[in-house]
Amino acid sequence: MIIWLFVILPLWVVVIARTPVAIRQRRSRPLYGSFLSLSISLTAIRPQVVDLLYRWTHIAGLADLIKQVSGMVAMAFILSWVVSVTPPPRPGQANRLYFRIARGRTRHVVTTICVSLAVGLFPFMDTADRALPDSPDLALTQIGHPLGAVSMQTFQIYLCFSMISCALMCWDAWHRDRRSILGLSMWCVAFGCAAGFCYGFLRLTYLVGIMAGASLPSWVLYVGTNGFVLLSVGFILVGTSLPVLERIKTELSYRSSLIKLRALWDEVTSAVPAVVYCGPRKTTRLNDRLNLRHLDERLHRRIVEIEDGAMALQTWCSASLGHAVREAASGADLLFAQALIIRIAANRKRQGSPAAEVQDTEPLLPTSPSPRVRLAYLEQLSWAIEPRPEMPDEEQINQLLPNLDTEFLNQIRFSLGLRTRQETQ
Repeated sequence: MIIWLFVILPLWVVVIARTPVAIRQRRSRPLYGSFLSLSISLTAIRPQVVDLLYRWTHIAGLADLIKQVSGMVAMAFILSWVVSVTPPPRPGQANRLYFRIARGRTRHVVTTICVSLAVGLFPFMDTADRALPDSPDLALTQIGHPLGAVSMQTFQIYLCFSMISCALMCWDAWHRDRRSILGLSMWCVAFGCAAGFCYGFLRLTYLVGIMAGASLPSWVLYVGTNGFVLLSVGFILVGTSLPVLERIKTELSYRSSLIKLRALWDEVTSAVPAVVYCGPRKTTRLNDRLNLRHLDERLHRRIVEIEDGAMALQTWCSASLGHAVREAASGADLLFAQALIIRIAANRKRQGSPAAEVQDTEPLLPTSPSPRVRLAYLEQLSWAIEPRPEMPDEEQINQLLPNLDTEFLNQIRFSLGLRTRQETQ
């Protein structure tokens, strides 16, 4: 019951959840194939499934054959996935045995030999009792059947080989990058594969001990294997899910930035609608919040539209306006001053005012080679440009624009100073 609830059921949930992605993306299929094969392998040996298969086929031990073949396929898939996601060996590590075997054609040869031996020798296994309810573990029935024991040992040897290779490669990847999510993922997978190796090693040594005549209690095999299966599957599931959680976190940050840039985008594009690439239905506030598709592309498009619109509004930003507003602001107020300049330039453009004879030399949006710095500044500017009661509205701006006199500067000082005082309270 414990294995069914904490291992098999979560595995099938992951398989069902990853099916659409595996159909669309070829690179995710090795990991998907590993989970699917492992789910089949563990499900096949459940007592209800064993009884069902025997009643359908009248072949004793068919469930054990499915378990072994599916288990080997799962190990081959996860080894292929680890090879694809871990970095290549360093110059001093290239000669290590597990790197040469796991990353070369040798692993395919080993897989073929082990699967052929496990399947070819399976008819020589003692499976007579496997059709009975509450039948003993298959390893306990191979005393006096050397070929059947070889078939069992082949499966366990391949399991140990693949798991220790995956564990060593993931451990090396974690040592190279310990602070990132990918590094933590590799650590979890390495721990899970190490537990899988211990599972195979325990069953292998137990079978050898039984065949050598040692008296070993069966509960050691039961408790040990179930414990290692729980650890192995649990840590591998967690480790392979961490990059997915990281991608979800990144997508949510894109969505948050998209919403934060809304006020600045509205201000700029309402004055320069020609810079908008998409139709009205794809740029609504509801679409920003509910549409979770192509968030990175939409965020990049919004940044480009804001920058293109600000470049177009530069024509309506006179040198006297920029100088007057920046003179009224200082320090932390400069962000609100820049927001006010953009609002005034956008209002002039919307009202059809003529372009400034002498344009301001300072750009409306400062440039930066770092996309993160640009995004952070645009988010702050969008927050500052949101309409507030203390900021001049369009009617006040229209009344103040004809004369850049003391009254206009006082109005700017009032709006900026009031906002600053509120932020410091």
